[in-house]
Amino acid sequence: MHSSTSLFISSKSAITRTQEIQQQLNDRFSYIVFYPEMADTTDLQAKEFCDHLRSLKEFAGRNKFDETLNQPIKNSFAGIPDLEETDFDFGVLGLPSFLFYLVLPVGIFTWIYRYYKLTGIRNKLGEALSKMNTAVFYLKATESYL
Repeated sequence: MHSSTSLFISSKSAITRTQEIQQQLNDRFSYIVFYPEMADTTDLQAKEFCDHLRSLKEFAGRNKFDETLNQPIKNSFAGIPDLEETDFDFGVLGLPSFLFYLVLPVGIFTWIYRYYKLTGIRNKLGEALSKMNTAVFYLKATESYL
């Protein structure tokens, strides 16, 4: 199997997984902001997802593609934002959220913090999705040359 073919398949898998995670975060948005303990985020499999993206970037950086598309492919993969498992942790100081609600101003600040964190991760996922779709487009072009 040619390296661009395996990268294409792995990229399509990452695109699908990114779309699933985006949908799950959208569906659980209010739970994550107000009661992150009730929003089960273990099924996001953040560690595996982040490792997959990291390995995609490394694999694309090591390989040579068609000389006219080599740089655009590498730039597309290099442009994928770095995601860490901690980006998907929406708790504050490891304490249950109801403790923050005992003092209302502190509770409001935790809501704002979680809202911005969730919005930030959604933006990173959107950017990653855009870069991966661009890279897949270029990879399809290299396949037509083979």
